[in-house]
Amino acid sequence: ETLAKMLIDETKSGAKIWSEANAMQVGMPLEMLLKRRFGVDVATPPSPTALEWLGVESAIPDVTASGGASVLEVGAGVGLTGLVCHALGASSVLLTDGEERLVEALRARHTDCPGTLKFAHLDWHADESDSAERFDLIIGCEVLHPACSGEVHVPALIARKLAKVAGARAMLLSDVRSVQTCYTAVHALAMHGLRVAAFQIVGREGFQVRLDSLPAVGSQLLLVATWAPADA
Repeated sequence: ETLAKMLIDETKSGAKIWSEANAMQVGMPLEMLLKRRFGVDVATPPSPTALEWLGVESAIPDVTASGGASVLEVGAGVGLTGLVCHALGASSVLLTDGEERLVEALRARHTDCPGTLKFAHLDWHADESDSAERFDLIIGCEVLHPACSGEVHVPALIARKLAKVAGARAMLLSDVRSVQTCYTAVHALAMHGLRVAAFQIVGREGFQVRLDSLPAVGSQLLLVATWAPADA
């Protein structure tokens, strides 16, 4: 729900994602914003800032831009975030889940949607034969649960499926139930050649945080991964 709302915000008026650079544009250092929000001193984010590091202008993409993005949702469940992307005007949306019963329920529920919305069972562990298919945006919510093997296999899936074009990115939003799980995901994404930035989410705002100082258990963390600009 949070990620869906942030995508809507970005399409309509720009999502509130605070990095060091855009915080300074309003005359307030990011660490001061973080202290105001969380009430404690936090480490200053590394330089270059997150958006420069990722090679994007905003952590949250406008899925309607440039004719609409192709979107893959992993671990879709009821498919809320992917359905929002479809409603906003994405060029194509593929909702996937590891449980076939959920995929069939989605397909049955949304039979009246146009052909730009598709459904598929997707095994995160498998190197699928259709791996040539690439997407501008890959989204996943609550796929970094400690009891879920996604922290190992989702980064490999992203590396296979994320288009190597400017602006393409993967976004993984999860409640932090295990900080080590989050570190594992960051490390695995980097091992596959992706650049990663982290944002702590409060309400519908995101605040850049250090990769070596991720939010504590009970927080909400958004990991944004892109290919290095030179590779795009």
